[in-house]
Amino acid sequence: MTDQSILIVDDEEGIRKVLQISLMDSGFQVLLAEDGESALRMFLQERPAIVLTDIKMPGMDGVELLRRIKEESPETEVIMITGHGDMDLVVKSLKYEATYFITKPVDDVILAAALERAEKQIDSHRKRETRIARLEEMLADAMNGAEPESSPASGPTRILREVRRMALRMRISLLALDQAIAEGNIRSMPGIYTALQEISERMNVLAKRE
Repeated sequence: MTDQSILIVDDEEGIRKVLQISLMDSGFQVLLAEDGESALRMFLQERPAIVLTDIKMPGMDGVELLRRIKEESPETEVIMITGHGDMDLVVKSLKYEATYFITKPVDDVILAAALERAEKQIDSHRKRETRIARLEEMLADAMNGAEPESSPASGPTRILREVRRMALRMRISLLALDQAIAEGNIRSMPGIYTALQEISERMNVLAKRE
């Protein structure tokens, strides 16, 4: 069973209804849309974790819907339903990082495999966000210099304490950098680079103190 929300997008009402019944029986919270335009509006309003869309539809097709969804929410898992002769659209979908492809008529076993893959990806995203949040919290604590001082310290002692804080910040920043590189998370790179640059500048100041 699952508590994930899923948006089904298909211009054929019969397909929508069959998929809705199957997915509700599997525990999904199901949303329905009959075309790409209404699907995008519904996605922006409801933010479902998974989108299951036909690749070929009148108006906004599944590829354009995929592109718009990924532009708005890169972590959303989008499964494409394809038919015979859709290879050009499949190639375009790969460019926008579709999660999985299933062909018509939809096979329950293949659909289950696609949904299992999507849920594993969602779980991986959540774990990554938790790790990054913890690293950011540790880094913020280090930047605030929260180490308690029980008594007034002499000049050398204050310098030593600050050097230790800088070393902690450096270690946390490098951990965050390793995490970002491993996951290809380039969005966090500028913040990590700025933190390392600040540490370097502060260490240079401390090194000049007598």
